[in-house]
Amino acid sequence: MEEVYTCTCGCQAWNLQETKIRCIKCGKCVPADEVISYDLLISPQEFNAHIRAVESVKKGVESG
Repeated sequence: MEEVYTCTCGCQAWNLQETKIRCIKCGKCVPADEVISYDLLISPQEFNAHIRAVESVKKGVESG
């Protein structure tokens, strides 16, 4: 499930569990419990697609 965080500068950062994403305006990172460093400035759609791919790989590793 996608959660939207608002940075202190007012810009929205898109984030999924186990990730952080850097605000394009101010460079601050959105926190999460477990963090994958992700500093590229990309669109939320590209970010979410990347995270889905990462999660698919994780599930594959866990299952076998």
